[in-house]
Amino acid sequence: MSVRSQFAEALWRARSPIPADSAGTQPARRVHPLARRVARRRGLSLESAPRGLDIDGVADSLVVTVCDHADEELGAVDHVHWSVPDPAASGDVAQFEAAFDQISERIDHLSTIEERP
Repeated sequence: MSVRSQFAEALWRARSPIPADSAGTQPARRVHPLARRVARRRGLSLESAPRGLDIDGVADSLVVTVCDHADEELGAVDHVHWSVPDPAASGDVAQFEAAFDQISERIDHLSTIEERP
């Protein structure tokens, strides 16, 4: 079930006017219920359904990967990688909170860079 990229999309959309979409190299069928709960507690909604990444459609985009296999699969595609442990298998809400916080900090940093002229 999808967690990290959904967090990243929702956080980016809340903090930047620049468009963002979550897309996976191996997309899950649905968003994890604990991810929805953690996001909701933080005032965000995870309404986007997981979808696959269109490699041809990202040529002029900044691609950020948040799982290690996606980093490896993208190979030559220009991208930034944030290794964030996947909380999905744990079922532990604390791990979902930790993943959310890690991604939130990185989004904060990236959004300040993107806002510079």
